[in-house]
Amino acid sequence: MKVALLSVPGLSPFSPPLSLLSLAAYLTNNGVDVTVIDVSIEYLHYRLDPDRSAGCFHVSTETARRVSTIADMTGSDLSFRDRVARIAEQQQQILERLRAVWRPTGFLLNRTARDFCEVIDAVSDTLFFLSLPLRTPSGSPHGNALSLNRPWVCGSFSLRGPDPFAEYCESVLIPMLRKSAPDLAGVSFSYAIQAKNGLTLIDEIVRNLKVPVVVGGSLFYYLSSAGANPDGGNSEALQRMAAFLRPFGVLGEGEKPFLQLCRRIENGQTTTDIPGLAWRRGEQVCFSKPSVPVDMVELPPIELDQVPIGQKYLSPIRMAPLMTSRGCYWNQCSFCDHAGVIGSKWREMHPERVYRNLERYSQKYGIEFVLFCDESTSPRMLKGLGELISSNQLAILYGGMARFEKSLLTLINASAAAGCRFLAFGLESACQRIVHLMNKGFLVEDAEQVLLMCKRHNITVQLFTMFGFPTEKLSEAEETINFMERNHDRFGTFRAVPWFFRDSSPIGRNPQLFGLESQSASGTDEGSRFRLREGISQEVAAALIRELGHNDRLKGKMIGNAQDDLRQEEYHIIRCLCDE
Repeated sequence: MKVALLSVPGLSPFSPPLSLLSLAAYLTNNGVDVTVIDVSIEYLHYRLDPDRSAGCFHVSTETARRVSTIADMTGSDLSFRDRVARIAEQQQQILERLRAVWRPTGFLLNRTARDFCEVIDAVSDTLFFLSLPLRTPSGSPHGNALSLNRPWVCGSFSLRGPDPFAEYCESVLIPMLRKSAPDLAGVSFSYAIQAKNGLTLIDEIVRNLKVPVVVGGSLFYYLSSAGANPDGGNSEALQRMAAFLRPFGVLGEGEKPFLQLCRRIENGQTTTDIPGLAWRRGEQVCFSKPSVPVDMVELPPIELDQVPIGQKYLSPIRMAPLMTSRGCYWNQCSFCDHAGVIGSKWREMHPERVYRNLERYSQKYGIEFVLFCDESTSPRMLKGLGELISSNQLAILYGGMARFEKSLLTLINASAAAGCRFLAFGLESACQRIVHLMNKGFLVEDAEQVLLMCKRHNITVQLFTMFGFPTEKLSEAEETINFMERNHDRFGTFRAVPWFFRDSSPIGRNPQLFGLESQSASGTDEGSRFRLREGISQEVAAALIRELGHNDRLKGKMIGNAQDDLRQEEYHIIRCLCDE
């Protein structure tokens, strides 16, 4: 049985996608012949070919001439128009920067923070400018990424000439897939912004290769959880799901359902009773019972042979992702719906197994930094892994998500000595009442001490903050801002988001306990059925977040939430590591 596993454009350009690597390792270990293609980075490299980019710039330049007028009509902010004008004027310099680093086999990147940042600036500007013909008048890419209307029309801008991704599929990807001759293709979606290109990819595979496609990933699981609820499902969500199914989809973790599907197809057996599967029958979407999650001891080591490490990823530091666990060991935050969306119960690997994968990464692939993609790496893992790395003198750096546990105060020194260089924490709020209502399970004073310890031991920190949580007063939101200003030299970056209602969260299950009351639905979003009885509104929360971007002490630290912005977590990690 031959399988091709494919990503969709829109993922990190700095390291390969863990979901495909993990699934490929499991299938290969069980006798399936797997080809992995990180289409996201391959298409990015194709798109950034300076000769190809130069040929496309004239179309974007024509669009740029209309931007000011359209932006005035729609109330777009000045920064969007200014950026368009600046790139239009500097396009020759930008293309020259691309020519200096682009090679047919990858990118030639210098290992200095300044050069790295300049390259990413040039790449970001190029992608932004080339996407102008695909943007709505307000400046957002691809219109509503989940409208799933075809042909894809984006406001008053529609694509002129051939779709660049469809052109890539036809000229590069499909010929590549024909050589591997898969019997089954798997496509993974994580974000709504990937929907358009993902549907194009599925169409091209089915039309040209005539093989069934399996879709999966957190975006697809989110749609399935809305479409398959006990009340009969959300018809809009089911319609969106149906567009993806050609004909199969995996719900939640993919290892066991995908392997069973491979074996059933290979043996000509029925597939409708495979746990964890969705499929399309005409216009109807069908579901099987949930699958049992894979045991962590069944997961083999990750292989990186089929992804272009050290070549096409936009990092002078060789990076790779890894998981030490699945699910969240805390899993009690009242706003969080990850357990419901991802569908994983917490299981943790033994530190020895994680260490062996780190050792393999370092010795076989020359990996220098590993980002743990856990919901939260436990103190037990940080302690055990740090001891193994130090005792074996393995030269590798690492980082990931953690919680503000008081026990970290005794672990940070040893973790830093072992190679920990990055930790991200969900602060959310620095008001103890709100922290308690969120059920975060930490004391603000302990969080402040953890930040101090990280600074002392050269661990870069990112904070996640949230504004507008139910019943949060303006004075309580200001406590969070004051905390960030007071500790501005103890963290490198932060994200700030408004609170959103989620059906699958503890708040969604018991809204009355959090100051929400029912109202007549005025929209299709999850929170339209409820309103806040007290606390700051989402509009006030959004205004507070905008003001943080201009805060004198926090300038340059705020990570934007735009999905097409390359300056995300890994960018800031690489920038810090380049000159180390």
